Amino acid sequence: MVVEAVPVFNEYFLKEDDRQALFRLGLEKTKVVVAIQQKRCFFDNLFGLKEKKPKDVALVAFVPEKSKRNIRPAEESCFDRIVFYDDSENTLYGLTNYEDVRLPNLHRFVDELVTLVPKEKIALIHMEEASTPEVCRVREKHGLSGAYMSDVDRFSSKKQISEIAENAGIPVAKTVFLDFSTRPNKSQILKKIMAKIQTFPMFAKPNRMAGGQGTTNLENREALERWIDAHLKAEDSSTYLVQEFLTGREISVNLVLLQDGTWKALRVKYNYKDMSNHTAIFEGGPMMTIYRTFENAENGEFPGLEEFTNKVLTAFKPLHPHVMFYQAFQSFDNPRLYYLIELAYRPPHGDPSGHPTYYTCGIHQTTALFLCHMDPKYRPAHDPSWKPKIWSNIYYPFVKGRLISQNPFPQKPQIEGDLKGEWYVKPGEEVPEAKRMTNRIAKMVLESTNKQEQERDLTWIFENWKPDMELAAE
Repeated sequence: MVVEAVPVFNEYFLKEDDRQALFRLGLEKTKVVVAIQQKRCFFDNLFGLKEKKPKDVALVAFVPEKSKRNIRPAEESCFDRIVFYDDSENTLYGLTNYEDVRLPNLHRFVDELVTLVPKEKIALIHMEEASTPEVCRVREKHGLSGAYMSDVDRFSSKKQISEIAENAGIPVAKTVFLDFSTRPNKSQILKKIMAKIQTFPMFAKPNRMAGGQGTTNLENREALERWIDAHLKAEDSSTYLVQEFLTGREISVNLVLLQDGTWKALRVKYNYKDMSNHTAIFEGGPMMTIYRTFENAENGEFPGLEEFTNKVLTAFKPLHPHVMFYQAFQSFDNPRLYYLIELAYRPPHGDPSGHPTYYTCGIHQTTALFLCHMDPKYRPAHDPSWKPKIWSNIYYPFVKGRLISQNPFPQKPQIEGDLKGEWYVKPGEEVPEAKRMTNRIAKMVLESTNKQEQERDLTWIFENWKPDMELAAE
């Protein structure tokens, strides 16, 4: 085999050994899959990936330098190359729009990558929802295969979600979109909202954010007017939506989109006591999430879910391959009626449901994400060593006040299952109000032997345990 020379430039972003390694992979492999990561942690528990990874496909990780401390040998061995970068220039926090996220070194990396590896062999995978726009921009800049912003807009823009769903006959909440860059006056805004929604409470949130960030609960007209006044006074130029308050059981469904155009659902997640995510996060919780396989959910508490899923996928035409999810409300009055809330090409890394998803269905989401890009014949199937578990995640969101002590987590004989807990706040520390889903005082993981035991334990915890807090005065 004739080996060509590595391209030479005056200035390099990549280290020479990374350049040589990537150039070699471009020559020897039929495809080079690159996982783009902005979080300072590495991929963990990639069950089955090393055994199922095609030998003619390279897997490369592009991750922050500070993720080195999290790398374990088992996961490191799954990658043909790990490229570390300085993330100090990343712009992520305090934003109200994911389109404003900037990852400058991603651009520098891919600018060089396309000179080392043929473009037709490169597949970039975004590993977090926040980095999706930047990865899409880089793909489009270099003409690489995969999702562009026009594809992602159907998922990340709540305006487009509402319009596409309504046109396809998929039930959604009544929604009004407000573009503050047009400088509307207060009376115009009020008239537009009240004409369509009419009743309180309502929700207001940015058009392009997730995880509850920027969400405001508007209990009455006075709260709505205060919210409008604040954005007009700040001369905000962002786009927001105001929605009616839906009641029902909130669920989320994770799917793997395969290269042949088919899909495989992994699990269904819902909250104990039928509590919505917003209520659990912003009213003190706890958020108690329960996981079921898609098949068990369809044949049990969530009839008609496969039909609804097919309808959503037909309407939104997601680009394959990838991992995606959607959220919906199941009507209390009609269990076969679902209202679409949100959907996204949301990758699993950083998703707290990653481990419970594996223990629920035997398929690790990150492994599935990599393999669906690497292997055109990949079909998600449970790991041979998988042992099913009935798993619950329990979160206690921020509540304004002070943590007095880290009181003991529930244990036997108070509960029957196995429970492990973790604190995120120290005794004596002041706790602000929750602003997003990741604002947590404590987390518990409950493993049960059967559904009846799970129900009893969740009930006991819900009624008898909470963090030892001194709440701030109203």
